[in-house]
Amino acid sequence: MTEREDQPQFRVLLRDRRVRAIFAVTWMSVLGVASITPVLPEMIAYFGLATEQTGLVISVFALPGVILTLPFGILADRYGRERVMVLSLLVFGIAGALCAFARSFEILLALRFMQGAGAAGFATNNLAMIGDYYDGRHRLCVIGYNISVLNVATALYPAIGGSLASLGWRVPFALPILALPIAFWALFVLPAAGTGGDLSVRPYLAGARAVCRRPGVGSLLMSTLITFVLLYGSYLTYIPLLIGSELSGSALVIGWTMPASSIASGITAALVPAMARRVSRHVLLIVGFGCHAVALGLLPQAGTIWQLVPLIAVFGVGMGLTVSTTIALLVDAAPQSHRGAVMALNGTVLRLGQSLGPILTGAAYAVGGYRAVFLSCSGLALLTATTLLVSRRS
Repeated sequence: MTEREDQPQFRVLLRDRRVRAIFAVTWMSVLGVASITPVLPEMIAYFGLATEQTGLVISVFALPGVILTLPFGILADRYGRERVMVLSLLVFGIAGALCAFARSFEILLALRFMQGAGAAGFATNNLAMIGDYYDGRHRLCVIGYNISVLNVATALYPAIGGSLASLGWRVPFALPILALPIAFWALFVLPAAGTGGDLSVRPYLAGARAVCRRPGVGSLLMSTLITFVLLYGSYLTYIPLLIGSELSGSALVIGWTMPASSIASGITAALVPAMARRVSRHVLLIVGFGCHAVALGLLPQAGTIWQLVPLIAVFGVGMGLTVSTTIALLVDAAPQSHRGAVMALNGTVLRLGQSLGPILTGAAYAVGGYRAVFLSCSGLALLTATTLLVSRRS
């Protein structure tokens, strides 16, 4: 069948209500962090926080994913992904919207933890449902469009959050209320039959242990951990604070500066398949961490927004290389019978990085301010690139 003959089929696929529901959930999956980063400077001023405490609002959101990814996967296998996803969206939407009314930082953190628990529930099942509903080229098409939706959302949310901040720093925290109509829509659009799977955790743990024994898997999981320590620790937490305090940028300026990374990341990820035909994916992974090291190492020298934007874009290029190549290499390393286990394990490691990143960079800030944050992260990226290079040669 020719490409032209295939195109009408894909257009019909995009009119499928299930696909639109999956894309809507994907939009929610990045809302919890991307939309609030522009208002972090105003939030810490309102609550009278030390700068190094800022990352807690991100860490407590990511922490439930470390704990609940595996249980949610097992429950979804037993009772149906759709039921788990709808309930998770409701928790995410209600707890998230209540964050806008929190009168103390402690209440805000408690609500963010509940919101993160909801996010862990639907984020783990959204991609799995693509595999449940579609196969072959249709599956590849939906996955490709879903990645595009994710990149667009990641680029737009900081700008949306920064623009809404003109109405008050609390307003972007109310955006998760949009998850409620999506939950009710998904309830009627997505089939809700349970799969009758086993509730035992042993098959998942056995699969994970088997995969971790395979050569190279451990280093790839470590790459995932470090990638998201850098993303959540330096970029999402401290670049907004740097713009707000050192460069005197408003929430609007922060919101329209941050997307430079997402745009660069999306373009790079789209080019990775073509680059992988010329250069090995291991080399692309090493180059990705090299981009992180260069961008983060030069950030303390940026004296204006215009000097900062190119460095943010270079960081985004690194993200586009590291995330896409790590996933591809993990899929290659895992046999088909254990791919579900290794991707679940990778998801847990990813969320561990999201949780640890702001805590570790908070400690670095307490020691030496912004310079310590970005130089320590640059050193970590350089160490990772060097380790991957040495292990590849050996």
